[in-house]
Amino acid sequence: MTSSAASRAVAAVVVAASFSCRSNSSTHSAVDPISDAPVLGGADRDCLGALVEATRAFPPAGTDARAGSAWHRAADLAERSGRSSLASYLRVAATAVETRDTAGLDRAWFRTDDSPIVVVIGPSPGPPAFVHVGVRDESEDAWLSVYRERWGEFERSLPLPAGFVSTAGALDSRVVVADVVERGGTAARSTPSSTTLPLDSTLRNELGRGWVFWKNTMRDAWFATAIAPAASLVLAPDDVPFATARAHRRFYVTRFTTYGLGPQVAPSDAGPVSLEQCFGDLHDPLVIAKADLLGTLAHAWLVERRDEPREIAPEMAAMLVLMSFRALRDAIDGKAPAPHEAASRLILGWLRRERAIALDPKTDRWQIDAGRVFEAARSLVREIFEIHATGDVARARRLIDAFAHAGADIDIDRTLERLAKHANR
Repeated sequence: MTSSAASRAVAAVVVAASFSCRSNSSTHSAVDPISDAPVLGGADRDCLGALVEATRAFPPAGTDARAGSAWHRAADLAERSGRSSLASYLRVAATAVETRDTAGLDRAWFRTDDSPIVVVIGPSPGPPAFVHVGVRDESEDAWLSVYRERWGEFERSLPLPAGFVSTAGALDSRVVVADVVERGGTAARSTPSSTTLPLDSTLRNELGRGWVFWKNTMRDAWFATAIAPAASLVLAPDDVPFATARAHRRFYVTRFTTYGLGPQVAPSDAGPVSLEQCFGDLHDPLVIAKADLLGTLAHAWLVERRDEPREIAPEMAAMLVLMSFRALRDAIDGKAPAPHEAASRLILGWLRRERAIALDPKTDRWQIDAGRVFEAARSLVREIFEIHATGDVARARRLIDAFAHAGADIDIDRTLERLAKHANR
């Protein structure tokens, strides 16, 4: 994509837009270094220093008061720096390491405010075994705060089905982007790309959901090792530069928050039922595709509002295409849940039908029309929303059957073969 084409794509966007392990985290490297660790100043720096010392000695031996002394010291420093909710969490953490019981940590984490220091100790329930200490990325806070506050407005900007009344307000989930500074215990040699809270899944109805996305490890242990190398195998040369770590991160930050958008129940003869109950084996591919599409469209909407820079639009379009190929390859190889295969094939097939992507015969790579990507994403979201709102299982089956099977597009399958050969070198 040339610079002039990118500019046209961004303009078109403005018009068009009017995996996980048992610790509830997704890990992509057995061993990964910590890089670009941020530096704080003043009292926050002292608190962070105390937390680093406590983390390096984690988990402590024994169950006496000495085991929690380092955490009490960090809590005192957090209190002095005016971070009272962080101090409260750290006092609960001190009790957890003293008693070898993490009960209470999940609830305390959801009471923390927007402190620049982020701490997650787990698992829960059970004895403490790992800790991550990080520093919030302020560059992500501005757009995230707008997105969270105006989440309902984003839903109402979407092609909602007839009769559906949006009552969504602010997003009630906590979403944090932070750089890892130190880690300890079972996390001493690797860091998840994200951590989902509460760690105790039985508390989700009470506490809601929260996510911490670990920026530097997501970039170094996932994007740099798996996503960036795939870009040159999938995308045409002019589009490869749009496959950025920023777009990869923001794609995932938003996609996880979109499952609650649009219809959540389907009609039946017995009355409204859950989407899963209505659609059975078709449910997961549809909602996964919906999340990928909405996670992308959220940024088109933010660009329209001027809450994100215009240059992010072609990056997000490229990332939707690239991650669809990557997730599809992973699902075929058993590295991602099986429904991702049908979801990704559906997205790619739909984008091609709508001429949002086209195979370059010279390079055998995919060219992207960013404006059309967003238009096609909206039209597929409309289709999924209408299927959900009407409970039309036959329509869902026709949609999946049309796109979501091996052999539906031999050019897509040839790209998948190229990804496989590169992985096996």
